[in-house]
Amino acid sequence: MRLQGFVVKETQNLQEHLLKDGMKIFHIATLAVLANLPAQADPASMARNFAETFAIPRFQAVAVAAHAQQDAWMKFCGDRRRGDTKSLTGAFNDIGDAWAKVEFVRIGPAAVGLRVERFNWWLDRINATGKALDTLMATKDAGDLTPEKLAMGSVAGQGLPIIERLLFDKGALAALKRKDGAQRCAVGEAVARGQSAIIDAIVTDWTSPTGADAALIANTRWNMAFADAKEAASVMLTDLAAGLEGLKDLKVAMLFHDTTNPKAPRLAEDTRSGRTVRDIALNLTAIREGLSTFTVDASASDKAKLDKAFDDAAAALKAFEKPNMTEEERSAAARLTLAAFVTLSQTAMSVLPAATGLTLGFNNLDGD
Repeated sequence: MRLQGFVVKETQNLQEHLLKDGMKIFHIATLAVLANLPAQADPASMARNFAETFAIPRFQAVAVAAHAQQDAWMKFCGDRRRGDTKSLTGAFNDIGDAWAKVEFVRIGPAAVGLRVERFNWWLDRINATGKALDTLMATKDAGDLTPEKLAMGSVAGQGLPIIERLLFDKGALAALKRKDGAQRCAVGEAVARGQSAIIDAIVTDWTSPTGADAALIANTRWNMAFADAKEAASVMLTDLAAGLEGLKDLKVAMLFHDTTNPKAPRLAEDTRSGRTVRDIALNLTAIREGLSTFTVDASASDKAKLDKAFDDAAAALKAFEKPNMTEEERSAAARLTLAAFVTLSQTAMSVLPAATGLTLGFNNLDGD
């Protein structure tokens, strides 16, 4: 069976799904006249600094983790009977950690060719991942299990959620070692190779002589991502603010859904691997670190407002670490966490334009 079963439908519906899930984030104009604001750092310098000290090193870390995951699958699949499944689950968690620290940076290279969606398709309300995995498992032609062929197929069949199901579904690890586990191994290895190819392309497009970083240094256009370094700074800041909005509207909201509707199908990210809260916490910390690049010259008052909102969100999320929570305690923690992330998002959107001298606009999650 060829691997193009879902790509047309999913590509056409991609924007619709994101819009329905609250990802038409915002288009906020800066209300203050920039000439009357306190002196701000040069936006072009901020953009270059963010790219070179935050975005690029983190994408490179994902690439290291992706290749380690690929190597783990290749080694395991070479001798499944004696292979150590802990090497696979450990590699999955390592790449999950690395990705959570940068996944919200959608500017430029990450937005090309649905790379972010292909690397980690989520939110999945229609079980597109399950359908894509069924298709991959039914594939008889080994030539269809290549990064090039996968890239032409379902976006839901190319990334972390497929690997998660192969490792964390009930009985999945034992199934990999069974005589009929060769196909599962072939799929896992193919998807891992595909993820390495995706992240390598992102890193190359950032770091090559004609890449996005070179364009920032030259203060010129890179593809359709930005016209110059100043515009890039606004897009980068928008990505970070949109990351907070996404945490509120999707990740924490789905955690709230699963916690308060325990009998309903689970919709939160990485529920099988138990990474849901960890992913949110890593996202939160990373976005906070990213924003610090842009708020160096913000007023003490603005910094204090942001710091308090971040601290409150982190503290609310930490409540989920309490062992042996009752259903009532988990529901209360979910409500508190959602409220804290709502406040954080609102605070960021009200403070950042004046604090940075940059305008927040539409973002790459909109498909614009």
